[in-house]
Amino acid sequence: MKKLKIKLLCKIIFLFISIFLIIIRFFNYKSKYNLSDNKIIGTIINIDKEKIIVKGLEKVLVKCDDCHFNIGDRIEIAGKLTLPNKNSNFYAFNYKNYLLSQKINYVIYNSNIKLINKNNKWYYFLKQNIINHINNLSNSSYIKSFILANTSDLDKESYQKNGISHLFAISGMHITFFTSFLLKILKKINKKETINYVIISLFLIFYMFLVSFSVSVVRASLMFIFLFINKQLKINFKSYEILLLIMLLLLIYNPFYLLNISFQYSFLISFYLIIFSNMINKQKTYFGKLLITSLIAVLASFPITINNYHSINFMSIFFNLLFVPLFSYVVFPVALISIIIPYSVLLFNFVINIFNYLSFLCNKIDFLKFTFPNLNICYII
Repeated sequence: MKKLKIKLLCKIIFLFISIFLIIIRFFNYKSKYNLSDNKIIGTIINIDKEKIIVKGLEKVLVKCDDCHFNIGDRIEIAGKLTLPNKNSNFYAFNYKNYLLSQKINYVIYNSNIKLINKNNKWYYFLKQNIINHINNLSNSSYIKSFILANTSDLDKESYQKNGISHLFAISGMHITFFTSFLLKILKKINKKETINYVIISLFLIFYMFLVSFSVSVVRASLMFIFLFINKQLKINFKSYEILLLIMLLLLIYNPFYLLNISFQYSFLISFYLIIFSNMINKQKTYFGKLLITSLIAVLASFPITINNYHSINFMSIFFNLLFVPLFSYVVFPVALISIIIPYSVLLFNFVINIFNYLSFLCNKIDFLKFTFPNLNICYII
């Protein structure tokens, strides 16, 4: 009993210290650059169409017409630092907050970029080659979404209407697929469970780097790693406590994650799925578990959805019974195969066309779709 009280006291102290640090970092955050700076030297950590993210003293978004550079290249940028625009409409998308959630304070629009030296690090080289390989595939916009967590080339509007856009954002489902697949292979090669989990943890660390530390991937990957550590060290933390720990650590690192919709969705839905895991596991059939999981996910995310998108289609609870199995057992595996075996891209194109056709048909079913006005935050809470 005494040990339990000490453990509880330590948890409470850690919680309050974490909240204090998050609040301090949120309201006292200062950029390492200022508007008078006109020259930035840094390393390219991400390239997406006509913009690059450069890491110098901190991350800066640079718009460029001809980004003929590679990830890992060190460059010098001469240009004016500009603050991102806030949303002109109070309820519109806030671009400034979106960039803040990625720890980006400034944007450079018109610039002269000079290469200092080419990339000489293997992990940047590997990441660039994987991206180049995927970009050369047909329907690369889908594969980039499934594998690289990059949805910039994807038109997600139709998927948002029927509530299945979550399938295109890498989440716990995708990480579970990766880890389960790797575990099956590793168990045939090596019988030592600890070594297999260490290998998968190392893979997940590289995968987080590959997807530029997308918040949903970080959450799912850290959950796997922390659960493994919890089991090995016999700490006996509960799953929701580990989830809370990960959330606090991420917010201490970057308190502006609070402004990120993916962060809100990822942690809130995961929390409720853990809380109601017994209810889910009581279901004896796959579709029974899927139905309860879908219901919990839709209801848990309901406040975030109506606050940001002002509409919800409750038919998505039932649409998931069709699209989740189709995605998990057909679309996603075929996407992975098409990366390894180029000729299988034709099969992927066929599969994704069927997926899109079914999505188009489901969009016509909207009798359970509701639109909400702009609500006060008190109503949302």
